Amino acid sequence: MDNATIDVAIALQHTAWNFREGRFQKGDVVLMLHYAYGAVKKSMEAYVTRAGNNLVEVPLPFPVNSNDEIISEFRKALERGKSNGNRVRLTVIDHVTSMLCVIPVKEFIQICREEGVDQVFVDATHSIGCTDVDMKEIGADFYTSNLHKWFFYHLQLLRRNPKLRHRNLKVLDPIYITL
Repeated sequence: MDNATIDVAIALQHTAWNFREGRFQKGDVVLMLHYAYGAVKKSMEAYVTRAGNNLVEVPLPFPVNSNDEIISEFRKALERGKSNGNRVRLTVIDHVTSMLCVIPVKEFIQICREEGVDQVFVDATHSIGCTDVDMKEIGADFYTSNLHKWFFYHLQLLRRNPKLRHRNLKVLDPIYITL
């Protein structure tokens, strides 16, 4: 992959296909942190709201005083997303935000699984080099990171949960989705 923005587009296209093909229902929810990177937010708007689905932002506190504080806000946003009988189909979580806040992704993913969220995407662009990363242990359906931030090496990766590999995901250049 070229960069994390392309990886975001791949994961969101997967979600868009699930909506189009009827596996996800119109009006269902995609949830993201309000700390999300700008290109990720634009991609979410392009793939989620333009398709007539709901996008819920998790307003995290600043300054962050504890993981419990972050987790509490995340749980509240999940409940908002599930109101009116909707289902949260995808959650997009930064592992390390661009404002250098480390998000407790393992705890968030566990909560998502408990609450019936179908898929979890972790934008970990800043993670490798800042925190310990074990993608299998983290357990996200999609996990993207790159090495140019902290290792000064142009290498991009996207890990996709093996259960999702049956889908052929086409890449749409983000230039088309941010116009």
